[in-house]
Amino acid sequence: MPRQTGATDPAADPNSRPPGRGRLRAAAVTVALGAALFLVGAIALSPLDKDPDAAKDARPGASSPRGSIAALREDLRRLPENPVGWAQLGMAYVQQGRTTADPAVYAKA
Repeated sequence: MPRQTGATDPAADPNSRPPGRGRLRAAAVTVALGAALFLVGAIALSPLDKDPDAAKDARPGASSPRGSIAALREDLRRLPENPVGWAQLGMAYVQQGRTTADPAVYAKA
C-alpha cells in the first residue's frame, strides 16, 4: 500500500492551476501596462500645435536670418556692452553659414 504524505495528486485536484499560468498572466499584465504607458508618453510628448509654421514664426528672427543679423548689429551699435547680444549675433552668423554653406560667414562669427 502506498504511503500517503499529505500531498494530493495535482491531476486529481480540480482547483489546482497548471504550472506557469500565473507567470503568463503576470507577463500579459506587464505587456499591457507597458503598452499603455508608451501610448500615454507618446500622446503627452506630441506637439499640440499642428501648424509648424506658427512655431517657426514665433521665434525672433527665424524667418530671415539676414534680417535678424541686421537687427542684432543695430542693437549692438546702440549697446556695445551687451554680451548676450554679441553671443546672439555670433550664433546668427553661424546659422547663416550653415544654411548658405558660405565659409566666409564663419569668420564674422
